[in-house]
Amino acid sequence: MWAVQTGITVLKRKLKNLAEVEEGFVPKEVSKGEKREEKIEEKNIFCEEDEEEIDETNAKLLEKQLIASKLSLSNEIGDEKKAIVRLLSELRELRNKLPESEQNLLTESQKATNNLSQQRPLKYNNNNKQHVGSQTNKEQRNGEKDDNTDWEQLCAEEERKNAELLAELIRYRRICSQLRSRLEYVTLLVNLEKNNQHPTKLINDFENNSSQTEDSANLLITRF
Repeated sequence: MWAVQTGITVLKRKLKNLAEVEEGFVPKEVSKGEKREEKIEEKNIFCEEDEEEIDETNAKLLEKQLIASKLSLSNEIGDEKKAIVRLLSELRELRNKLPESEQNLLTESQKATNNLSQQRPLKYNNNNKQHVGSQTNKEQRNGEKDDNTDWEQLCAEEERKNAELLAELIRYRRICSQLRSRLEYVTLLVNLEKNNQHPTKLINDFENNSSQTEDSANLLITRF
């Protein structure tokens, strides 16, 4: 705004000088002083415009750098999360390979460390500095173990839900196959009645075929 106002004042002075030149009574000393002032003001205007352009470019560059750093940090966080999930799965696999006695010992040690972590921490002073440091390390390890147990519980819960859904899907598929066979049986009887044919032989053939189709459906279900 200040640069615009100064530009307006410079233009007004130029118009005034042109009007005075046309009238023919412009003093030389005054005109020289005004010209110097106009040159100084023009220089100041150009300098301010250059500074504003530099500030805008710096702000744009800074914004781009911040966006790039944010994207890189988010990518690093995603990679670290994937690595954590992978390591937790490896820990679960290693724990499952251990014998039951060692697994029981691990669960008991986890319970003991959880109880210790729930206790009140000691106050910090010069006498118990080493004790507090060891306790903080234990608490960190306990927190990691708690995270492992949480992930194991979530994994077991998801596996249980998956098994339930699979059993439900198999049950519905069996019901659908039975309904389809009944529907075909009913349509066959209707067609026989329309054509005035004796349905005994065809019904027996149909029952044999339906039993074969049910066996094939059961095979498909077990394979699924």
